Amino acid sequence: MLDLAPDFDFSRYLRVGEVTSARPFVEADIPDPHLASGWGHDGQANYVLSQVFPNLADAEGHLDSVTYRSRRIVYPALTAWLPDGQPTLIGMWVLNLIATGLAAAAIGALAVRHNASWIAGATVGLTLAFLASMVIDLGDALGLALAAGGLYFWRKDRGTAAAIVLFSLAALTRETTLLIPAAAFLAEGIGRRRFRLIPPAIIAAWIVVLDITIGDPGKSSAQFRRPFAGWVDQGIATPEILVASILGVASLWLGARLWNVDRTWALIVLFDLAVLIAVDRAVLFNTLNLTRVIPWVIPLAAIVLSRDRQAESADKDGLDGERHTMVEGLVDRTALRHA
Repeated sequence: MLDLAPDFDFSRYLRVGEVTSARPFVEADIPDPHLASGWGHDGQANYVLSQVFPNLADAEGHLDSVTYRSRRIVYPALTAWLPDGQPTLIGMWVLNLIATGLAAAAIGALAVRHNASWIAGATVGLTLAFLASMVIDLGDALGLALAAGGLYFWRKDRGTAAAIVLFSLAALTRETTLLIPAAAFLAEGIGRRRFRLIPPAIIAAWIVVLDITIGDPGKSSAQFRRPFAGWVDQGIATPEILVASILGVASLWLGARLWNVDRTWALIVLFDLAVLIAVDRAVLFNTLNLTRVIPWVIPLAAIVLSRDRQAESADKDGLDGERHTMVEGLVDRTALRHA
C-alpha cells in the first residue's frame, strides 16, 4: 500500500526498482527515492516519459523498452507540464483520483439506466484496477475512465464524435481498452460502423510512428500465448490461478446475466476473459496484474445484484398493493351487505 506518513514520501508511488535503468533518471530529480526490490513497477516508466515528453527518444537507456512504454502515452503526457520531482508525482496521483471518480460516475449512470442503484458506481473504488492506481503509479484508472466515458457518449444522441475521441484516447492510455469500443460496435454499431476502425487505426498509426522514430518494439508480444498456456506455466494449484479462476467464473456468470440486458457490457466482460486465458506467466505471476486484466467484474456484479434487489422490492410492493386492493374490496362489499 502507499505509505506516505510521516514524511509524505510520494516516491513510494513510483515503485522505482533497485536494479532498474530508470533509477538514475529518477534520482536526478528526487534524491534518495524509496526503492522497490528488483525491477520495480510501471510508475518509474511513466515518470521518465512525462519528463522527456515530447522528445520520447530521450528516454532511451532509461526504460526497458521505450517504444512499448510510449504506446501508453496519454497518461504521462497529461502531467508533462508539471515541474520535475514531487509536483509531478502529486499530479499523477491527483489525476488518478479524478479518473477514478469519473469512472464511478459513468458506472453509476449505467446502473440508473438499468434500474439499479447509482451507488453501484461507488464499487469502482473497490476494484483493484482503480485502487491500484491510487497506490502504484499506473495509467489504468485513466484508460478505463476514458473508455467508460466513451461508451456513455456512444449511447447519447449526437455523442458519436465525443465517444470516438474518448475511445481513441483510452487506447493510447491502455491498449486493452479497445475491447470496449469493439463490443459497442458489435452490439450497438448499426448505422455507425463506418467509425469502428478509427480508434484501432489511431493506436496502430502511433505504434508505427514509434517504431520508425525510436525502434525497439520491445516485449509486448511476449505477454500473450495460446489459451491457458500461461496458466499451466504458472502452476494450476497456485494462488494466482485460483484468483484467475474465480474471476473467470464471475465473468461467465456476468456475461450470461447481462446478455439480454446489456449485450455490450456482456461482450466486454467476455472479451476481458478471453484476454485473461491468453496472457503469459509474465502477467499471471502477480495477482495485481491479472486482476487489472478483468477490471469490471465488481462494478457490473454490483449493478446486477442491485437490479435484482430493486426488482424484487418492486414486485413485493406490487403484491402488497394488490393485497390492499383486495382487502378494500372486501370491506366495501361487506359494508354494502350490511346496508
